[in-house]
Amino acid sequence: MNLKDKVSIIVPVYNAEKKLEDCLDSILQQSYQELEIILVNDGSTDESGKICDSYATAYKHIQVIHQPNSGPSAARNRGIHAATGKYVQFVDADDKVHHVMTEKLVTAATGDLVICGYQSLSPYGQTEYLPSLTGNYTFEKFQQHIGLLFKEIILPSPCNKLYRLENMRKHNITFNEGFTMGEDLLFNLDYIGTCSTIDILPEGLYKYCIHQEHSLTSSYQANFWQQQKHLLEQVSLFLEKHQCNDGANYYYMEQISLQSMINSLDHLFHNQNHLNPMEKIKEMKSLLREIVLDQNLYYKASLQDQLVRMLVRKQRILSLYLLFQVKNKLRHTPLFFQLKKLLRDV
Repeated sequence: MNLKDKVSIIVPVYNAEKKLEDCLDSILQQSYQELEIILVNDGSTDESGKICDSYATAYKHIQVIHQPNSGPSAARNRGIHAATGKYVQFVDADDKVHHVMTEKLVTAATGDLVICGYQSLSPYGQTEYLPSLTGNYTFEKFQQHIGLLFKEIILPSPCNKLYRLENMRKHNITFNEGFTMGEDLLFNLDYIGTCSTIDILPEGLYKYCIHQEHSLTSSYQANFWQQQKHLLEQVSLFLEKHQCNDGANYYYMEQISLQSMINSLDHLFHNQNHLNPMEKIKEMKSLLREIVLDQNLYYKASLQDQLVRMLVRKQRILSLYLLFQVKNKLRHTPLFFQLKKLLRDV
């Protein structure tokens, strides 16, 4: 670790005019000053491009790349190609970072990757996601905890991490531009496979701001389950490749499989899905045939997870249908956020 090492902060920007200035100001307020800030304007049709240009004019360590709309993966890859720092950090254009985030990540960097927790901010409240592990890990020790970090939603995002640019370039690690969901997780698995040592901080230093209109699930995706299934398969293949698809990893992957099924069932009741009730029930039956849960494995689960697991085991399709229908009706109310928190904590 050297506090003079430059960090390239890559920000993909697409129609983020309402939140972009808050994001950029939080980066500019970093206590760590050895930065280059790379803004990749991904074909925005609002004022985002002009905002990027105005910041680049005002601050010499900010550069702007304008490109036709190609998606966040392509924007991040363009940023990686332009980066010149020792380290790379990713920030989404509608999020914010704690003012000491970069300094703490660089200070902790003894190996190839640094991971921290994050805060999830929504109109209804704040949730903090913190890794239950801390300290320095060799890859051999870290791989035993991949299932846990996946379950804690610490593993997937690139925004709560600090990467070595040399590793990316040496092993040609890039974001897969063919995926619209889960490409972050696939990128992280590819990168983790190149690491010798990994550092984990227990603090929530990234501020993930949830705006319904910008969420990945703000529009209905007919292939939602297929994408979820693909991600589960890729993680399992990674674990098998490194001979650690057992023990704690198996235990947590079972829970993640259940959560993926719940998310997929939930998505069937998206307000943009115009299937009639019988068609939704048919889709539910098809989905449930594709996933096999270990019914003999006991683990502590939230009230929601226990209820869904029991209904799946007993094949109570109609009860599942009613459960997710009611959940969708409550989704955009303060009551839903409180119930979600209660069911998660029970």
